[in-house]
Amino acid sequence: MITAFFWGIRAHLSRYYSHIEKNYEKGISEARQAVNMAEQRWEYDTLLYHALQKLATWKQIGDNLEAYYYYFVLMCIKAIEGSSRAEAVIPELQEELKVKTAHMPNNRVIYEWLGIGKGINRLLNSYEQMNGKYHKKSLEVIEKQADYLEGRIIKYKSDRSAQIRAYNMEVFFSPSGQNSQSTPEDVNKKVKFILGFSYD
Repeated sequence: MITAFFWGIRAHLSRYYSHIEKNYEKGISEARQAVNMAEQRWEYDTLLYHALQKLATWKQIGDNLEAYYYYFVLMCIKAIEGSSRAEAVIPELQEELKVKTAHMPNNRVIYEWLGIGKGINRLLNSYEQMNGKYHKKSLEVIEKQADYLEGRIIKYKSDRSAQIRAYNMEVFFSPSGQNSQSTPEDVNKKVKFILGFSYD
């Protein structure tokens, strides 16, 4: 009777330790994944941080319009990725860029789009090189590679344009599709959009 009791306890302990061992291995695997993700995030954040530092220096040295442009773009990426500090300075940076580039021809041309990824790797250039020449990518190609964001229409301008707010940015919005139009009733509605960056 006592022998059976001890064998029952031994069997129970054996199952218990087996269960702990499986969970331990699973926990170690999950911890490794978390460490790898943290390392990747740190690399993206470090790269973005260093790029912003260099661009800030170039802005201070002189009126390098590309420095103002890319500083604004990278701060927008930081805001989209959750930085409340970056989001707070977006309106000021947007106005600064607009003033600096007001005289620039083609200041409404989109040079970069927000792609899928992390940090600086989210930049999606509007142009591609083919046969030694640069060609603008089609909107269909860009839409496949772009990251979709959500914003709210804050101002109706016409049936083909409106203004939206997302991540403290004021964004010119043009509905896509042949039959897509905006109306005054769309104000305060949420919309999904892809984000392109111009100098204006």
